[in-house]
Formats: sequence, structure tokens, C-alpha cells
Amino acid sequence: IPKVLPEREVQEKWFAEPLHYLTLRSETFKKNASGHPALPRTHQDLLFSYMRLKNAPWLLLVDTGPDLATLDAEAKQAAQADFPALGETTPKESEPKSFRAYIEYLKWLEFQQPPLNYLERTTLTSFQDWMQSPLQPLSDNLESATYEIFEGDPVKYNQYEEAIAEALAEWKDLGRAYSSPKGAVVIAVAGSGRGPLVTRALKAANETGVAV
Repeated sequence: IPKVLPEREVQEKWFAEPLHYLTLRSETFKKNASGHPALPRTHQDLLFSYMRLKNAPWLLLVDTGPDLATLDAEAKQAAQADFPALGETTPKESEPKSFRAYIEYLKWLEFQQPPLNYLERTTLTSFQDWMQSPLQPLSDNLESATYEIFEGDPVKYNQYEEAIAEALAEWKDLGRAYSSPKGAVVIAVAGSGRGPLVTRALKAANETGVAV
């Protein structure tokens, strides 16, 4: 995630990609009034959008963790805490490391994202662009609710109707032979489900004036 985000149109292109993780560098964060790292509002909205995906990506922090010297020092302090010297008083609490502030902020940000409303709960989880196993109506018993999910997305059926109308118009303009003795074009719909494809085929025939 860069410090300066691109246009919204460029950001939305990644919503249909199989994102596995998002990388956040320390330079992307800013200091808030308390001196803790925080993301600008535009970056927060971007993360909220990605977190709404069915398979939310992981967040990776880069250039925010301690170096080897800091890790060695922490290990030495832990060993001294486990085996203190005789007469040693209570060890002084170490100051929180800066890299932990980034983690705490992302955890806090996770609980700040707005909840899904009713429309989003019923549509976002069903109509997102993600790979899924194809259904087999001939071998699987598909319930009516499954067909309702398919029929709730009108984009596919609109494209079917436009393609059929274009094919019928071309058939009529070229004067091709009809498939039936009555001068009508025969349209075979394989796997029509509950009939929405047949309805769109008949609608395309009415719009083009071609008998089917």
C-alpha cells in the first residue's frame, strides 16, 4: 500500500483479484495527536473495503519491527527476569517498543470498521468475484434457494438477452434459413433452471421481431 493512494478506479480493480496479503510500510503511517502511528482516512477506507471481501487478505508490516540488536536485548532482558541476581530489586518495566504500536493500532482498526447492513449481508457474501466450485445440476440436487441466488444477479441474464438479440438480428439481416417449417428460429436452452433464460430469449425475440 503506497503512501499516496491512486485513483479510486485503480483501487477497485484489485477487488476482483485473489489478494493474499497487503504490505504496509512505516512511511505509510502518520503520527496522531498522541504520537502513535495511524493511517490516513483514505487508507482506512481502503482497508475497510478489502476486509469486507469473502477471503480477506493478511496485513504485513514492513520496516516497523525491531532489528537484531533489539531482539538480542529483549532476549537478554527476558533471561535476566527469569534468573535475577541476588539482592536485585524488582526490574524496571521496559518501555513499549514502537513496532508494537503498529500492531495495536491495526487491532484497534479492525474493531472500528462499520458492520454490514442487511443488504450487504445478503449480497456481498454471495455475489463477490471469487473462484468457486461449479455446480452440477444433473448430479447435485439444487434447492430453490440456490436458484434464487443465481437469479438475483441480473448481469448474466442481461448479457444473455443482448447476445440472443444480436444473434437473432444478424440471422434476420443475413436472410438465413429458419430451423422450423413454420419459419421460426429454434433456440435450445440447455440447463434452463427455473426458466429465466427462456424468458430472456423470448424477450429478445420480441425486441427483434424474429419468431422463435
